[in-house]
Amino acid sequence: KAALEVFQKFIFDHVKDLVELWQKEKREGKAQSFSDMINDVHESVLNGSGELVQKLRETYRYAIIDEFQDTNQLQWDIFKTIFLESPDNNIVVVGDPKQSIFSFQGADVGVYRHAIAEIGEKNGRRLSTNYRSSDDIIEACTELFQGDFLENGDFSKSDVPVDKLKKQPPVLNGEKTAPLWISNVSDEYEFAEFAVRKIVECCAPSAGDSSKTSLRVFDKDKKELRNVRFSDFAILSRTRSEMTALESAMAQVGIPYTRYKDTNLFYGKECAHWISLLKALDAPDFSSWNRKFLNEALITDFFRVPLERVEDESFIYPTGDIMKLFVGWRQLVAKGRWAELQESIYQETEIDKYLSTPATLQQLAKVKQIGTYIFDYLYNNQVSLEEVIKHLQGLANSSEDVDDADGNLVAKGSDFDAVNLMTIHASKGLAFPIAIITGGLRGDNYRKEREPFSFDYEGQKYIGFDAGVPSETSKRENHAEWR
Repeated sequence: KAALEVFQKFIFDHVKDLVELWQKEKREGKAQSFSDMINDVHESVLNGSGELVQKLRETYRYAIIDEFQDTNQLQWDIFKTIFLESPDNNIVVVGDPKQSIFSFQGADVGVYRHAIAEIGEKNGRRLSTNYRSSDDIIEACTELFQGDFLENGDFSKSDVPVDKLKKQPPVLNGEKTAPLWISNVSDEYEFAEFAVRKIVECCAPSAGDSSKTSLRVFDKDKKELRNVRFSDFAILSRTRSEMTALESAMAQVGIPYTRYKDTNLFYGKECAHWISLLKALDAPDFSSWNRKFLNEALITDFFRVPLERVEDESFIYPTGDIMKLFVGWRQLVAKGRWAELQESIYQETEIDKYLSTPATLQQLAKVKQIGTYIFDYLYNNQVSLEEVIKHLQGLANSSEDVDDADGNLVAKGSDFDAVNLMTIHASKGLAFPIAIITGGLRGDNYRKEREPFSFDYEGQKYIGFDAGVPSETSKRENHAEWR
């Protein structure tokens, strides 16, 4: 305790000097942090000559702020001064205080409430009706956010839509089911078994009608209940490392799953197999030393040729099945018909059939997810096969970043029916009929001093007893997720 007090005193005595040195370093290096930019604009707007305010008012008549609940005081001061206090300008803000998750960078629900009150005095209105959820979910959510349950509650009640726009609640074996299922299991591995068991039970045939699944959910397009699929389930965890127990439990029973925005996707053999196939497609022919490109493609999961047979001359006969496939595929490549090529590869190689066993379903999910990424990359970037091959190789050895400019190339996975695993933060803004929340089952309060750990990082498996490593891994995961 005494040492801690000395350390704290040292920090308090020198923190002002450290801040001044840090500001000097940035000035000399002509660098600015995000906070610096906000502070500079705030100072100019509120205490400046008024030139910037006038220029912005003339340039932008309207301002629209989405996710307004994540606004901090400095940001609101800027927009309020420029737009709300001007008779010739307009501001529209849309937010939900129940979704405020950026308190770490100064976002304050109190700022939201005060701003809404100020706007309301002029011409504000509430968008209080939830059209995304069933009445039961809306009412359950409203109950959870009452003051008695949540500290500093006092959240406004969400309204249910009119009858013609209502979503039917899900039914379990023909009966209406509760909107929230709460488990009293606190061990992450026991919870994983519990969650997987529930997924299996929901997807199993109904006792009364084998053509229907036990759980049926609302189809927003057809406006009726439909059978549930694996892809209807989203499993949310606090960190990515907490997904391990659930992945293991799903693999044991053969439930396919995909990790949302998982760049580790490119470290496995599935990516290597795609690279080999694309190299063979990009080769002008298979004569001489180019034969190696065909050989590499033949031993992938797409063709499954035993290693001892890859040199068989029948594979390069012009009238043979393999050569006919590549001729046809190369024609699609030349015309840039990527969607047809993707579909043809899946259909002609029958990879869905080959990887359809419980032990290989997850491999199939990864193959499909990488395939979706590849062909979206080709369409969106207008590049050649050679360029996409180099990009995949860069992803595989961590020398390149995922092309995620639109936020969903890796995120959306594929059309393959698989359970979605993601962190709670990454799930914001997405919608799934069923969400399973596992975040919080693991934590420092439950970890023994030298309890063994295991985790995956950049394609490598780490195990050991150093209590500090899991903590650092968690921090690194959180940083990557917020970034």
